[in-house]
Amino acid sequence: MPTKKYFILSVVTAMFFMAASARADSGWYAGLNAGLNFQFDQESTGPNRLVELDFDTGSLLAGQVGYKFRGDRTGRFRIEAELSYRENDVDEIVFNGVPRVGSGEEGVLAGLMNLFYDFNLSKRFKPFVGAGLGFANIDADVSYAAAFIDDDDTTFAYQTIIGAEYRLTKEISLIGDARYFALADPELTRFGGPAPAAFVDLDSEYDSFAVSVGLRYSF
Repeated sequence: MPTKKYFILSVVTAMFFMAASARADSGWYAGLNAGLNFQFDQESTGPNRLVELDFDTGSLLAGQVGYKFRGDRTGRFRIEAELSYRENDVDEIVFNGVPRVGSGEEGVLAGLMNLFYDFNLSKRFKPFVGAGLGFANIDADVSYAAAFIDDDDTTFAYQTIIGAEYRLTKEISLIGDARYFALADPELTRFGGPAPAAFVDLDSEYDSFAVSVGLRYSF
């Protein structure tokens, strides 16, 4: 999982500097932000099996390249491509209603297209709302008793975002946002354990709430 952190950091940094050197018109921008990711409790179900996971507070890292359309006095639309990575450590594990001693983590690498509307309250301050659609890869590495979930799955992803931009200079803005992010029914495989059957496919879930801050550079 740490490798993915380095990968996402390298990619979003490259996105930022590629956009910075593109000399595009004033509608283009690039951004980087980081924050806290609060993953909700997760239930994974299979034949006679229920694995419940509770998570510690984790991290979020994201980078964006987007375009701001011309607006009017009330506001404007913008569209962006975003690459993000979230990771949370497991806090508690319950298997079939019985607490288990275990450990692990889950990480999600996601690529989404986001659409926003910026409210033009002033030249410096612009609240915004938005939503995004795309795909994500969830990677689980969880162990308990003699069983473990060491699997990944790529599935549809979506998010809703609310936040605000505060312009520091003509080119640089401070960004703060909060977002709900979810995956559409990922499947993960459970190996071994006290119950029979070596391999069991689990219908799982993923959703989280994150808060982040960052910087945006407009060209």
